[in-house]
Amino acid sequence: MVVLPFLGPWWRITVGTELTDLAVSPFDFNLVMLGESTSIPLVWFVLLGMKLTVISAGILMLLGSLLPERWWSRRLLRFGATKVFWSVVWLVVPMLVLTFIANTFLTGWTGGLSLPYLVGSTTSTIQVGGATAIVPISMSLSNIFLVAIVVAALGIAARIYHRRFKPAKA
Repeated sequence: MVVLPFLGPWWRITVGTELTDLAVSPFDFNLVMLGESTSIPLVWFVLLGMKLTVISAGILMLLGSLLPERWWSRRLLRFGATKVFWSVVWLVVPMLVLTFIANTFLTGWTGGLSLPYLVGSTTSTIQVGGATAIVPISMSLSNIFLVAIVVAALGIAARIYHRRFKPAKA
């Protein structure tokens, strides 16, 4: 859990051959448009906060797991156990919703826009005014996303398993 924020992006979308490349995770945001890297300071600070939250949650969870009989260990474990799970949920659900909205509502405006849901590739024909563009679009989840799923499952399992220990009376 402590290392996960430094592993890199979980999901990538590429539009065109070199038009746009976006790589995203709850801790990382890389946008390259027309060969130029783009940085958004507000996003950088929000993602830094996510990194610090997950790192501190991982450390507190480790501390709570090492001393399960202490009265405070349950609270520490409860704080850290689901942070990565909710990070996965808050990455996947908005992307599914945005893809659904784009496929449903933007198709009428642009002609033949179709996006894959999280993973896959397609070729969209976009017509705006008198111009027509054929644009390849590909989306993929990285192996780091699978690591995040495993970390989330282990965090939930640790929280469930930790309930077997009774806290010492203070």
